[in-house]
Amino acid sequence: MKREFTLLSALVLVVIMSGCGATVSEPDNDKIKGGELVVDFPANLLKQSLIEKGLIEADGNTTVFGYRGYLIEYDTTNENGEKVRASGLMVVPSASGLDKIGKEKLEYMKSKGFSVVSDDHGTIFAKDKAPSIVASMQNIPDGSPIMLTSLFGFVTLQPDYIGFGSSSDEYHPYLLKKSSASATADFIEAAKKFAKENHIPLNNQLYLTGYSEGGYVALATLQKMEAEGKSVTYAAPMAGPYMMDRMAQAVLSMDSVNHPSFMADVAYAYSLAYNKDVSELVQPPYNSMLDTLFSGDMSIDEIDTALSKEVSGEGGLFTDKAVNGVLSEDGNFWFYNALVSNSTAYWGPKTPTSFIQCKGDDVIPFAMTTGTVDLMKNIYGAENVNAVAVEPVITGNPDTTLRLGHSECAVPAYYVAGSIFANIRKSTIGY
Repeated sequence: MKREFTLLSALVLVVIMSGCGATVSEPDNDKIKGGELVVDFPANLLKQSLIEKGLIEADGNTTVFGYRGYLIEYDTTNENGEKVRASGLMVVPSASGLDKIGKEKLEYMKSKGFSVVSDDHGTIFAKDKAPSIVASMQNIPDGSPIMLTSLFGFVTLQPDYIGFGSSSDEYHPYLLKKSSASATADFIEAAKKFAKENHIPLNNQLYLTGYSEGGYVALATLQKMEAEGKSVTYAAPMAGPYMMDRMAQAVLSMDSVNHPSFMADVAYAYSLAYNKDVSELVQPPYNSMLDTLFSGDMSIDEIDTALSKEVSGEGGLFTDKAVNGVLSEDGNFWFYNALVSNSTAYWGPKTPTSFIQCKGDDVIPFAMTTGTVDLMKNIYGAENVNAVAVEPVITGNPDTTLRLGHSECAVPAYYVAGSIFANIRKSTIGY
């Protein structure tokens, strides 16, 4: 397991196809209905690159499927319930460049139908980092679908979220439950329709996952889908800020933070969603800078540099009203109430759910995961939820002292989630 962790960690630390000499012609979209093929990468070139970089063994036993990425536009709703034209990326295993054994595996998978993983991405600020935009610009495999689709054989869905991709003229409703869940749930339905129209065989299995903001969104999506009576096979949210009130209290009780962009974006998005003056939450001169900082034209480093790392006080980022209202749990303060109502921890899922996170997470405390599981079990009656610490799984040692931070945990966490999903698929679908 330790070797697998090393290889998969490298997967996210390198640009997979850099230096491999591969070129891809522009995909042919003449026969595609309701979407656009933006990546069509053959299995043999992807496998060759993975072998050359030492990411998989060169023994011929690892099947790497081709990677076909489709940009799909669809309608969803924003926080005000208004219709928004959004977009996302659907990645499907393909036979392009597969050897005989791989083609036989793929044909068997098609006969049973592909299982679907909805994967919600983590926090991004620049508009060119949205999944469908990255795929369209690079025309090569990128991100978690390399693992979930090309190695595990799932169809992977990645909504861009409102505020990115086709809806880039909207503000991004950062960590706001209603529109975040709608953007994902509506994309799942749009992808199912696209699959049917384009003869992509799907079975009835749907898995939900996502990392960081994506973990929050995946859990919000599960809550929405359960409330609407829609079936989910299994959920594995990863390293998400499920208790928004507790997360805000942790941040606002600090003297300083390394990445003020995250909490500043919460204040900005919540003020827009609730039609409040952001000056109640953010001090000058920073309150007047937020429209520019969160316009989608700036990177996280640029935003963090522009903002004060001091949390409050003279020269600090947040107002005394924001700090005191949240820390005192003031029920008359709109921002505190909004944080509570947008939390995704305060309910009990019926769907089997594993909350995956590294114990060494330096951004979102591991206690956020264990506390969420405890609440769901003991207060809300959930019978099939559990917390999974990544480090013991990838080392095979329950007493390991290995601790991985938030960023370096992402790839092994995806491997753990993908393995859970693949084991369930094997026992139920047969491959």
